[in-house]
Amino acid sequence: MTDPVAGATVSPAAALHHASLADDEVGRLHDAALELLASRGVQVDGEIALGLLRAAGASVESSTGRVRLPAALVARALASAPASFVLPGRVADRDVTIGGGRGGLMAATAAAPDVAAAALLADALPEVAVVGLPARRLAELPAAVAATAKPVLVCGALSAAQADVVIAAAAAIGGRDGVPRPPLGVVVHSTEQVALDPLLACARAGLVCAFFTQPALGGERPASRAAALAAVHAAALAAGAVQQLAAPGSPYFVPALPVAVEDHAPGFGLGPAGVASFTQLAQLAAHAGLPIACGFPPTRPATDEWLAAADGTFFALAAALGGAALLAVAGHTDGGREYSPAQLVLDAETWSNVAAVGAGIVVDEETLALETIAAVGIGGNALGQKHTRRHMREVWQPRLFDRGAYDVWRREGERGAPERAAELARALCAGHEVPPLDAEKRATLRRIIATAGL
Repeated sequence: MTDPVAGATVSPAAALHHASLADDEVGRLHDAALELLASRGVQVDGEIALGLLRAAGASVESSTGRVRLPAALVARALASAPASFVLPGRVADRDVTIGGGRGGLMAATAAAPDVAAAALLADALPEVAVVGLPARRLAELPAAVAATAKPVLVCGALSAAQADVVIAAAAAIGGRDGVPRPPLGVVVHSTEQVALDPLLACARAGLVCAFFTQPALGGERPASRAAALAAVHAAALAAGAVQQLAAPGSPYFVPALPVAVEDHAPGFGLGPAGVASFTQLAQLAAHAGLPIACGFPPTRPATDEWLAAADGTFFALAAALGGAALLAVAGHTDGGREYSPAQLVLDAETWSNVAAVGAGIVVDEETLALETIAAVGIGGNALGQKHTRRHMREVWQPRLFDRGAYDVWRREGERGAPERAAELARALCAGHEVPPLDAEKRATLRRIIATAGL
């Protein structure tokens, strides 16, 4: 595995993981989720989705859309879901592995005044793995794809017409190096997607998908964290199962953003409860063999810098130690209503820091360096040793965080991290070049958008 920040090789055994649930607790919660699916079921809308579930042996109430899924059906369907997969970039060195290791940030562009500029900055930041484009700004897809060589995920509920646009755009961009999957995917962060057929069409077209089904809990509030975890996990299992019925082997991951947890289980998606819930949902997803994504909290304020930093750091650490494939909504605060280039750079610095913590250390003959210690001796200087020169740059170095003396900070103008982040954002955009998108492909994307009337 490669550390996403420093590029240093890290032994998987050395990486740190946070597990707050015992193995037997994970098993009981998973079984409870399966029982919920079999007894209470989930709400599903869409002729294709309901037909697939009915044919697979689910109990479907046509009048209500409530579907009860036997545990054996869920197990059979999820057996084909990949535990990890590659989301290709437009160029090879922008590929992202989802599952099986630490991912990176998903830069949001929902509130960005200029999607292309936001995508360009995201492309320049090594901590950013993918660019998220809201479905309501689908008309700007050609600009986003041209401004980054990294994968682009369309985020938000999709209508059938919007899904057709995404599928056509994916076909226009095409795959790479013999891999048919294009650098596009779709993510629905919460239960706002009612009709599943558009998402299933995207899965059948080879696109990465992440979404939940509607739970059949009505307006009920889970009475405990355990009940909340079972409800959210059940909705993720159902979504993964119906996608696998539509497209066996298609790539799916669980989008456990705080807003999604809050939609399914009010009171357990925000603040400290949200941090704890994510790490526990990550264990449940791993138990089911599904990758999972996390997100910065929607309550992260735009004006209170201290609270924003605290909330962001806790969720980032939970994502890093919980094995999240992506940490989403980077660059945004205040529930996605505020975007700034400086915030995206600050989020990248935060992820860089917590990813370095989560990487742990490698302990072997090379890193113990007993021979080097003996050669230097007490009071000696290790700087001249070859071992030191080989490893001296592996220490994490901040780009923005200032650990200097207070008097030096005063003397240099009392600049804070936001000011330095804004400067770095401008410098990165000014000096960064993106591999160009083929002119014919870009023209085709524009025609697709124009034909759809977007």
